Amino acid sequence: MPVPVRVYKDLDLDLTPHPVTGALSTLNDADAVRRSVSQLVLTANFERPHRPWIGSPVQNSLFGLANLVTAQQIKSGIETVVAAHEKRAEIQNVEVDLNNDRNGYDCVITFSVKNIPAPIELTLFLKRTR
Repeated sequence: MPVPVRVYKDLDLDLTPHPVTGALSTLNDADAVRRSVSQLVLTANFERPHRPWIGSPVQNSLFGLANLVTAQQIKSGIETVVAAHEKRAEIQNVEVDLNNDRNGYDCVITFSVKNIPAPIELTLFLKRTR
């Protein structure tokens, strides 16, 4: 008997209606997990009112001077938050490169998703906000 393949579904946070049915659009499989990882990295600690334990220290690290030590802190924060709160993803590699021209960090997060053989790559540019 074949083992059923788990399909991951999340609501699309853009809240755009489906063009035919009018229902809210969903993200499936790799796209759903990619969006979840991105939201975890970009969510600050204590930002979610009823779930203050969900968040990463990445936003707090961006307010210091842009240097290699901060890049390492961001890398560690990304690995920690994804491992703790996104059980569908397994981090393979995190690269955080200092971008002095744009005063921020180029981040490439490579991870695998359960039931999907190909690795997924998420690219983010992190900079401080006012």
